[in-house]
Amino acid sequence: MLKIREEQIRALEEVALRNFEDGLVQHCKEFAPKHSEVIEDEGVRKVVKLGIKRANEYGFTKRGPIRFYVELMFMFGSDFDNDFQLPWAEGVLTNDQISDEMERADALHEKMLEYLEQVAGEDDEYSLKALRKLSKARLEKYRVAGGTIEDLITMALRDVYPQKYEYLGEDRIETLVEGAKQAAKRHSVSSETGLVLFASLIFAIGHGFDNDPLFPWVKATMKDDSVPDPNERAEKLEKKMKIYLERALEYLEELKK
Repeated sequence: MLKIREEQIRALEEVALRNFEDGLVQHCKEFAPKHSEVIEDEGVRKVVKLGIKRANEYGFTKRGPIRFYVELMFMFGSDFDNDFQLPWAEGVLTNDQISDEMERADALHEKMLEYLEQVAGEDDEYSLKALRKLSKARLEKYRVAGGTIEDLITMALRDVYPQKYEYLGEDRIETLVEGAKQAAKRHSVSSETGLVLFASLIFAIGHGFDNDPLFPWVKATMKDDSVPDPNERAEKLEKKMKIYLERALEYLEELKK
């Protein structure tokens, strides 16, 4: 009787995993072509590897659920699974009452659709309008006499994306502002502009924005030793964010034509 050694089994498993990764990388390039182009094949594979690992941790072992998990990363950020702005995701992923992975994936899909209907709107009407506003936002517009930086941030977020602001509610907006302060502290940024920038990035691309392989330009800019002043790095990052938002908007509007 033919016996297959453990080493051979592991080798076959590694080949199967590599083939699955290759297929998922190609899928991501079709699912999010512009984003994949920016981070290139190496970046896409890094996201895919991370997605497979995290999906496995939530009990996803089949191709379909894992693929959907990675798609959600591209849609909402790599850390969507524990982002306070997406309570529905963590709620489904950590629900002990759901034991079947297909049932969990279906529930996650259903909650995603409900969220998009409320926050993105029909045909992405709300989210596109918010992108347009955010790409052209100016702090001066939101300054009020005697107002604090927290007031400025909340006023700006409410104006830029009222549907998402309403969905999050005051408590989560406070969490967002606190997250921006923690990010500023991590990166030694003391400027008002930097704090507003970090709040905007959390709001736009997720709470893990500064360590997300989907947005390597954020981490690279804030770690750029050629710019010694952290506040100057933040200013540089703000310009890059504007470019990113403008290009994302151009692409999404082109899809609607």
